[in-house]
Amino acid sequence: MPVTKYRDHDDARRALWIDSKHPRLAQRIRRLWEFSRRLAPPTAPKGVQYFPSIEAANRERDLRSLDRSGGSAD
Repeated sequence: MPVTKYRDHDDARRALWIDSKHPRLAQRIRRLWEFSRRLAPPTAPKGVQYFPSIEAANRERDLRSLDRSGGSAD
């Protein structure tokens, strides 16, 4: 990978962005999504879930978040 020198932070920031008409933009986005799925796979079950109350739904979401982060409910 070549080393690039920039005059200021704005030039470096602009270099991070890719043109929306770039031919490989969709491929780059797809690779990023695949990487994020491998890094943190989705934990929500597929389909629609029904809960008796908003509190029960929030509890389920919180438990799933704790499980995903490796935390504990204690």
